[in-house]
Amino acid sequence: MQKLAKEQGCTILLVTHDNRILDIADRIVYMEDGRLSKQPESADISH
Repeated sequence: MQKLAKEQGCTILLVTHDNRILDIADRIVYMEDGRLSKQPESADISH
């Protein structure tokens, strides 16, 4: 998917609870209680 996005010049939105995506994502957006933010509001994001 990452290669396809670069070749096509498009964005891929992936919604997951899997922290393995942190290593390959260009941007991480968090959602807590229906609100989007650049950083998690809670201190522990490991769950």
